[in-house]
Amino acid sequence: MEYHLNLLADTMLEANLLRVVEPYSRVELEHVARSIALPLAQVEAKLSQMILDGGLNGTLDQGKGHLIVFRDEGGDPGYEAALKAVAALDGVVDGLFERAKGLS
Repeated sequence: MEYHLNLLADTMLEANLLRVVEPYSRVELEHVARSIALPLAQVEAKLSQMILDGGLNGTLDQGKGHLIVFRDEGGDPGYEAALKAVAALDGVVDGLFERAKGLS
């Protein structure tokens, strides 16, 4: 039971941290800690864990006491076009294979 409560508290902390830092590209760690009424060290440790786990795309600038959040700028249009071209070529190759089987 205690494990589940700790997991729930941890999940809620992550959600609150994400909600607080969402509008910013750079935010002071002290501001984040004040916003959720937790000690700075605990907030810094949790943000660090979230970054390492991939739950938050950013970095901590501990010298300045900032969290720098990187925004996803969407997919690469060239990559998306290449995927579509490969899928189309796959269909062509499958069609040619079926025709070749019919010739035998």
